[in-house]
Amino acid sequence: MKFSIEYDLEDDGRWIAEIPSIPGVLAYGNTKEDAATKVITLAIDVLSANDNVEIYPTMLELEYETA
Repeated sequence: MKFSIEYDLEDDGRWIAEIPSIPGVLAYGNTKEDAATKVITLAIDVLSANDNVEIYPTMLELEYETA
């Protein structure tokens, strides 16, 4: 499974990370890396719930930029 993470820096300094191909999967963080960690965790939870299978991070291929 391959997904892309999109980022945006909010006016208040928080980062938001979103995986557009999975509706509703977005998360805020104090740093870009924090937002990425949270959105990846949420994506795993959502995919596991929808497919009734256990998803491991090693099964996902994510495209994202850091810093």
